[in-house]
Amino acid sequence: RPYDPSDSLRVIDTAVAARFSEHPDIEPMSRTYYAEKEITTVFVLDCGDSMNIPPRKMEHAARFLWLFALSTFRYGDRFRFIIFRGQKVCDSFWMNNEDTLEQFCKEMQNPTALFSSAQKVDNVFSYLAQLSLRDSSLMIVSDFCGQWDGYIATLRLLNIHENNIQPGLIALDEWHGFTGCIYGATLHDPITRGITILDMRKHGDMANYVYRAQQHLLDVAQCVRPLGIPFISIPLIADPIAMVYKAFLKMGRV
Repeated sequence: RPYDPSDSLRVIDTAVAARFSEHPDIEPMSRTYYAEKEITTVFVLDCGDSMNIPPRKMEHAARFLWLFALSTFRYGDRFRFIIFRGQKVCDSFWMNNEDTLEQFCKEMQNPTALFSSAQKVDNVFSYLAQLSLRDSSLMIVSDFCGQWDGYIATLRLLNIHENNIQPGLIALDEWHGFTGCIYGATLHDPITRGITILDMRKHGDMANYVYRAQQHLLDVAQCVRPLGIPFISIPLIADPIAMVYKAFLKMGRV
């Protein structure tokens, strides 16, 4: 901030003044010190049925989970892991070390039992609004299949700017890189004896399905844009950590 005559000479920052003014000696700048804050991290994972197909979605999600968790624990901050399936939410509550997180992940190996006692809510964002988060990094990982318009509208309840919450949506894109071909595929289910024929030509049924899926992700990105929330699309065929690092570097959050 601009120098005030009541400021101590120790807080004058000549390097910053040189960037803001052609005459830094006449227009000095002062450094302002604030008490260090604890920045908590909340990691929200969609565990809907579509997230299990293909399995690489959950593999990527696990990498993101440990990336953000270990980064948080490294600085002695608290971490919270929330998983949801439809209107059911499971919460790890605040954790301070990776052993506690590992134990919670072991409980996730039996999702049926885990969600049988889960709390029922309107949606995961309304649940987050009840937590009264402040000074937090909020990461949401999903493939964003289904209707997310109503979910995203409730993000406003978090008051992200007033509460210093830095949210980010990470979308797992399973169709990025798909190209049509001149072939088709016939799938036979030995149990039901059902037969499915896939038309994989350039303008066939699969190409149309892929177009709708890609368009849906674009629609979700458009919904969060007015809120100033980053929407990061990660192709399943790409290195997830490198893609997230590149996106965060571009946003200035690295």
